Amino acid sequence: MKPDSLESIISDMVRRLDVVRPEDQGKGDPLSEVEAFTSADPILAALHKQYLEANVQHKKLIRENGLDDPMAEIAADMLDSARSAVQTRLLELQDTRTEEVRETLQRKLLARQARKEVSKSRELIKKRRADYDSDLFFWIMVFYWLMTRTIFATRKRLSAANDFALVSSFREQQSVCSG
Repeated sequence: MKPDSLESIISDMVRRLDVVRPEDQGKGDPLSEVEAFTSADPILAALHKQYLEANVQHKKLIRENGLDDPMAEIAADMLDSARSAVQTRLLELQDTRTEEVRETLQRKLLARQARKEVSKSRELIKKRRADYDSDLFFWIMVFYWLMTRTIFATRKRLSAANDFALVSSFREQQSVCSG
């Protein structure tokens, strides 16, 4: 069975504090705050039940036989043992909750670092895309410039060749006519 989250336990405690019974105030029972956690942890609930039963048995034996009765002393030992078990479980729960909080904080830290890495990666991709676009534009412009230079040079050559051909054909006609 999965334990309830720390938030649900705290909200349960707050609800219980809102419904404090007047006869409960000033009781002096050192384990009364444990009752708030019993709904969240079945082991603690069972240990707390054993403590309450041992407490009732201890009080009954004292009433019936007095403090010096050996059975009352055994019941007192059982009550102390039950109290220790409840307190130990409460400490374990607090350690577990502390570990859960620590793990939650660590997960949040890792998530924040992951978001930063994703952001850096996106920025790098944007920069590379911008660099690629500017490089592409540069090379298109270089290609355009080369093409215009090539076209201009080709026109010159064709123009010179055309002029040569005209002059050659004109000279041939004159030599044919003079001849």
